[in-house]
Amino acid sequence: LMLRRSEDDTVPQWLAVVGIVVVLVLIVAMGHSYMMPSLPAWDTVLQLLSLLGAACVMGPATVAFIGAAKGVEIEGIGLLTVIGAAVNAVLSAAYMFAMEASSATFQSFQYYFDPTHPNVAMANPANVSLFTGDSLAALVVAIIALVVALVGALLGKKQGAWKVWGAVVAIAGLVCAVALRIMMYTMGETLFMLY
Repeated sequence: LMLRRSEDDTVPQWLAVVGIVVVLVLIVAMGHSYMMPSLPAWDTVLQLLSLLGAACVMGPATVAFIGAAKGVEIEGIGLLTVIGAAVNAVLSAAYMFAMEASSATFQSFQYYFDPTHPNVAMANPANVSLFTGDSLAALVVAIIALVVALVGALLGKKQGAWKVWGAVVAIAGLVCAVALRIMMYTMGETLFMLY
């Protein structure tokens, strides 16, 4: 609406600041809803920060792609995309380490069984580590996506070909975020068995 009413095809700076603040608040609120002490792999502020990391990479890459598709030169978007990819890599890696560290919470899985499935354990011990069980494939995908996003951001900044690299970086950021959620749910073994 502000853009349509604008005489010089711009919007006020305060509107951009309000937009960023609203996005940050919504991401924090969404991430905070998962923080539960009974699920050690979820109960860390790094889980919340990994969502912010995903926004840091996907936002600038998407803007770079849209700008390139419209033929608009956006000043500084290359640097923002590289910074966003680096921030996402650091925050995602930190959350992966935190998830793996949470596996030390579990000492043993020899607790009671579900009476309707007496020969099936209540939890799979392999799933509480990133390096075994169902999390391993998602870990590999996340690492590949982080590398692709970083390399794509650097190449996009160097070449200025954001139609290609903007899309590649945004998609890699999305793939990494989804892979982190898969790991989170896979490693989300609950402590209810202990009590």
